[in-house]
Amino acid sequence: MPDKNPVAIIGMGCVFPKSRDLKEYWQLLYHGKDAITDIPESHWSPSDYFDADPKSPDRVYCKRGGFLPPVAFDPSEFGILPSSLEATDTSQLLGLLAAKMALEDCGYGEDQDFNRDRTSVILGVTGTQELVIPLSSRLGHPRWRKALEDSAVPADKTEEVIQRISDSYIPWQENSFPGLLGNVVAGRISNRLDLRGTNCVVDAACASSMSAIHLAILELLSGRSDMVVTGGVDTLNDILAEEKLHLQGRVTVRHLLDVIANDIGAQKIQGLVKRPLSDLNVAPYYGCQCLRPYRVFDDPEVPRSMEPIIEATGARVYHWDMAAKCCGASHMNTKMEVGIELVANILKDARGADAIVTVCPMCQMNLEAHQRKISNVHHEDLNTAILYLPQLMGLALGISEKELGLNLNLSIGDRFHEKLQNAA
Repeated sequence: MPDKNPVAIIGMGCVFPKSRDLKEYWQLLYHGKDAITDIPESHWSPSDYFDADPKSPDRVYCKRGGFLPPVAFDPSEFGILPSSLEATDTSQLLGLLAAKMALEDCGYGEDQDFNRDRTSVILGVTGTQELVIPLSSRLGHPRWRKALEDSAVPADKTEEVIQRISDSYIPWQENSFPGLLGNVVAGRISNRLDLRGTNCVVDAACASSMSAIHLAILELLSGRSDMVVTGGVDTLNDILAEEKLHLQGRVTVRHLLDVIANDIGAQKIQGLVKRPLSDLNVAPYYGCQCLRPYRVFDDPEVPRSMEPIIEATGARVYHWDMAAKCCGASHMNTKMEVGIELVANILKDARGADAIVTVCPMCQMNLEAHQRKISNVHHEDLNTAILYLPQLMGLALGISEKELGLNLNLSIGDRFHEKLQNAA
């Protein structure tokens, strides 16, 4: 895409746990507060669903989670009848609030004049909405009746019990169907805020928000829109007992390199080596996201944790300046020419290495996939073997190339194989 079409984030709006708006969210981050709390009384009762045994059916084994705070919502502000509120999913209502916040944050409030015909709404919204659960639960009455009849409950009492169960759920009404559809989240924002460009939602499971942002950028770069309201909407925090999808807060997420370098250690790896890779010069490549934005287990600017592991395999470390530079993978879908040059700079600096070893699967794919194109553009052979760190370790431990999937790598050429044979 031409450089004359930059894309900027000009406003934000949000509702998160312990954050009713953008200001409260920034304060939460600034003060480093934990937004995971016990289950509020306004939600479901732990006494009804909790069981410490993770295998217990139709129960949850966690009593904490991220819950949205109470938010003031005036339906008349958006032209919504109060009588239809209970048949409208929370995601549609809070989506309206967040979109309005974002527009006001960038100076495009209700009274501001702008080209509404070229303002779109593209959101990440997963398929299941919260309202589906109580509405679909009402349809279980044939099973309730059969269970009661099989238990010899009198007919009049059976009907009374069924009615009481049904009354505990939101009733179906004419607004129920649009009220539970995910695509209406974007449609309602477009309709109520008078935004007349494209409106749609993207369902890519956990990647829905990022996919929506990607689609929004393409909408802008294509010239179809001047402004896009984009992001993600998910307000579902109900009982998902069968899926066991509740956060316990007990698990520490660690990077593979951290475990290899600090828990296993180079000395233990060296003791297991069956095939020293003594003829290989290996350039360690960390990329820009393995160690950033802050120090966890290595220096994010001058990382060194991979070097002892490489030396433990018998290979020599190729010292260079690109070990922590960005490979440009995030640019490949929007500004490929930028990403291509970033990869080219890395490959050029690795001319003296037999292989680049990385701990980032995205970096590995990005450094491999474009080598032929880059070599043609720069009129020189920049083809370099790119290995994932466990592959290098596996070679030294005597694991076969087939088991390590080297045949699936895109850049393992004859030159690397020759070096590998010399090391054997």
